[in-house]
Amino acid sequence: MGVDLSLPALECALANAKTLGIAERADFLASDWLEAVSGTFDLVVANPPYLSQADMAGLAREVRDHDPIGALDGGPDGLSAYRRIAPKLRKVLRPGGIALFEIGPSQADAVSTLLAWEDLAVDSGQWRDLVGRPRVVGVRAKSLTSC
Repeated sequence: MGVDLSLPALECALANAKTLGIAERADFLASDWLEAVSGTFDLVVANPPYLSQADMAGLAREVRDHDPIGALDGGPDGLSAYRRIAPKLRKVLRPGGIALFEIGPSQADAVSTLLAWEDLAVDSGQWRDLVGRPRVVGVRAKSLTSC
């Protein structure tokens, strides 16, 4: 299931799915993050906007003029989207399910902390880009325990 607030982005995703021959196996949903999502999933992958206001002010012209601002602007500290996603994440992740988030290179600890506050296990690690900066944070929904 692909989720996006932007209808043009969803139309593009559907066109790509048709080109790849997977449209019959793909669902697309217009939603403000997880607001309209129902069901549970083994894997959630997200690339939220993570640029802070300071980062936005210093964007290169080719980025600023190409990408939609909503896909870039993460609020004052770059963490606004993560704060909106985290509280709903446990409801859509199956026990043991994994969520992976692209992050800004200095946000690993802050995003990990936000997700840990929602009782998600930040044990799936962090992945680094080619120059060694953290770029993905992974968490796992805690498995149900037997009594």
